[in-house]
Amino acid sequence: MESIIREFTNKKICIWGWGREGKSSFRFINKFAQNSDIVIADDHIIDENNINFISQEELIANIDKFDIIIKSPGISLYNLNIKKNQNITSQIELFLKYYKYKTIGITGTKGKSTTTNLIYYLLKTYNDKVQIGGNIGIPVFDLLMNDNQTDWYILELSCHQLDQVMYSPHIAVLLNIFPEHLDYYHSFELYKQAKLNIVTHQKSNDIAIINSNITNIANLKSEIWKFGEDTLKNERGLFYNDRNLIFKDANQQRNLPINREKLKLQGKHNIYNICAALLSAKLSTGRDIEDFINKIYEFQPLPHRLEYVGKYKDIYFYNDSISTIPQSTIAALESLDNVDTVIIGGMNRGIDYTELFEYFKKSTVSNIFCIGELKDKLYQNLVNINDKNVMKFDDLMQAVEAAYKYTTNSKICLLSPGAASYDQFKNFEERGDKYKDYIEYFGREDK
Repeated sequence: MESIIREFTNKKICIWGWGREGKSSFRFINKFAQNSDIVIADDHIIDENNINFISQEELIANIDKFDIIIKSPGISLYNLNIKKNQNITSQIELFLKYYKYKTIGITGTKGKSTTTNLIYYLLKTYNDKVQIGGNIGIPVFDLLMNDNQTDWYILELSCHQLDQVMYSPHIAVLLNIFPEHLDYYHSFELYKQAKLNIVTHQKSNDIAIINSNITNIANLKSEIWKFGEDTLKNERGLFYNDRNLIFKDANQQRNLPINREKLKLQGKHNIYNICAALLSAKLSTGRDIEDFINKIYEFQPLPHRLEYVGKYKDIYFYNDSISTIPQSTIAALESLDNVDTVIIGGMNRGIDYTELFEYFKKSTVSNIFCIGELKDKLYQNLVNINDKNVMKFDDLMQAVEAAYKYTTNSKICLLSPGAASYDQFKNFEERGDKYKDYIEYFGREDK
């Protein structure tokens, strides 16, 4: 750890952003590089003892006067019209600079939390010296605070954490790329470039595990493995086709049966996440994929991801609050049979919903409930679809109450918003928790 500590020794440092990562950086530097000079920059006033604070405006005016600026991922340089230079870095960039060969990094518009947890679960089965962190809620510097010779760091990496970094993990998993976070980036192309940084800076001895649907990534130097749909091409990887996993490498191709009925992870998109996790486990440990398959049946899905809430008044309720783009709503609907009511909508971020509108025209869903900032836009585009009961509500509570009235007995009501939650909720977790509260409230027999 001496190398990363030297980055901070005798330096004038600005920690830009006083959130979870900013506080983690402050703790780490204070513990290991006590002779550094630290100030905190934020757009909110910080009134805490022993903290030197400057405003974000002061930092921008004096940006060249610091040896290191550790930027938090939520701060968009694009929106501030600032170009990243040599003294602006981040926790993730510094961590990958010194620990890339112990890192499995996972990114994707959807599925990264599930896949990250699944890889950690599989590796933890055989090795206690594994840590999980990153965008999943544990800053990477916290992983180093009491490190005991970790063999593998399993990191969920968001586009914000990967944006403009100059290092990539030794094993990189790229799950998918759909339009998202266009409020942070000025174009889908900038967002895509941020995601691709997980593989862009890999060397010839690194490994890239990439969805077979993602093509035309130029100038990759790493060893490439594919996963997902079997494209019938001569590609090494792990694929799913006709109820079997198909493993291919230079020497062989073999079928590995998988029982989808036994899986707690529902949906074809999760089968692909499983393929990525199994490949990561194999390539990081050298073990056969068969060693890990049975463990997948024991894996419990994370909350708010096609989470089965329960049966109330003869209606089955599912919570997919993690859904923040239309493609994830489509994936959820394709994962569950007998969805009669779906609740969609939330914050308007300028995303194109044409694909979802077209999907509803051929779907068997009867009731489409629109909520949030998007409710009017969604309603106007869906209300004229034949055989659909399209309604709009001011909030989620009203939609759940209506679900009890309109959903056919023994069928499903699904919350899969296809939109961010920030118009009415703190985050998607709060939205999902409120959904479950409303289900229980209106599901009482006295209601």
